[in-house]
Amino acid sequence: MKPYKKPLLQTWLISAVLLITTAMLLSKASADTESYRLGDLVIENVYTFATPPGALSAGGYLTISNTGETDDTLIGGSTTVADVTEVHEMKMVDDVMKMRHMHDGLTIPAGETVELMPGGLHIMFMQLTESFTEGQTFETSLEFAKAGKVVVNVQIVDRRKQGHNDKHGNHHDAKSNESMDHSHKEHKKEKKHTH
Repeated sequence: MKPYKKPLLQTWLISAVLLITTAMLLSKASADTESYRLGDLVIENVYTFATPPGALSAGGYLTISNTGETDDTLIGGSTTVADVTEVHEMKMVDDVMKMRHMHDGLTIPAGETVELMPGGLHIMFMQLTESFTEGQTFETSLEFAKAGKVVVNVQIVDRRKQGHNDKHGNHHDAKSNESMDHSHKEHKKEKKHTH
């Protein structure tokens, strides 16, 4: 029986290492995908991209599921790292990428999930008070018309590691916005009308 003890011990050790590694990975995945419950709403995968020094704005992304029987509306938010937090939409119009402030908010239909992602719907952090550094987090309060407010942690990640194409995202962390049909100067004007 002695010849079999070593292989069995090695198998047990390998299994133990795999179990520990799996547990660590699952723990990290859980930390990276915090979930928030607000009434019938479930908010997950809240993140933004790291920005270069001097960036004026950045996009925020998340997933919102409405488990209730009535629609709700994401109408805006606030954070200490930006003077303005709004809900925006990006889309191609006549081969030009245009972005607009959704003044009436973003509807979250009953029984459906809405994903805010680069190149489409997103939270717009404008007039940043500091640069976003990979690996850090910051709190943002999101406001819904019916459910009310909820504070979420926004994870700051590296755009390259997320695999997103800069074509749809780099306007958020640039010092200028000349290539977009929606400038930071326009944002500042817009702010005056939203008080």
